[in-house]
Amino acid sequence: RKVPIQYLRHDKQEGFGAALQSGFNNTHNDWVVFLHADCRIERADWLINMLKTMQDNKDKGVKLVSARMNDGGTGAFDENVIGSQDTDLIAEQPLPLVCALTHRNLFNNIGGFIKHYYPFGGEDLELFWRMKLYNLKQMICGKSYVHHVGGGTINNVFKGHETQKIFDDNEKLFSSDIRELHSKIKIN
Repeated sequence: RKVPIQYLRHDKQEGFGAALQSGFNNTHNDWVVFLHADCRIERADWLINMLKTMQDNKDKGVKLVSARMNDGGTGAFDENVIGSQDTDLIAEQPLPLVCALTHRNLFNNIGGFIKHYYPFGGEDLELFWRMKLYNLKQMICGKSYVHHVGGGTINNVFKGHETQKIFDDNEKLFSSDIRELHSKIKIN
């Protein structure tokens, strides 16, 4: 069955997590791709390769697959996601949600959708650790590569704001969220 790709755009800045939530709530496809607007696709088969990696590794608990990419000028990505190696690799560190594929039902299995930390920062970290608490894995697709220009939001929308303070404040929030979730899982 053919399922069309749906494209959505926010007219107003509500933050990264809100954009993800809006896209998720306004689509109904089984498969969901989170793709930053400042990505340039480098291989025509990028999405097929990500889906194949997911399907080939589902018995290993893989529920989210990321493309390889450049660091987008952030220097914040796991070094294993950087570059265009051909090898798939289970992620030991949180993968960025720059270009990621998952099945819609992931969020039913981990207690809800990706948390929103306004305006940005921490969504990918919280998701990784929450998935890990449920014994689910993220994987890097070696045969999918996107060029992430990076810095668009930070350099344009939040220019003049204390970006590091935003990240630090959000780190406290998602760390608290993970500790709370971990204590609930241990109790049950």
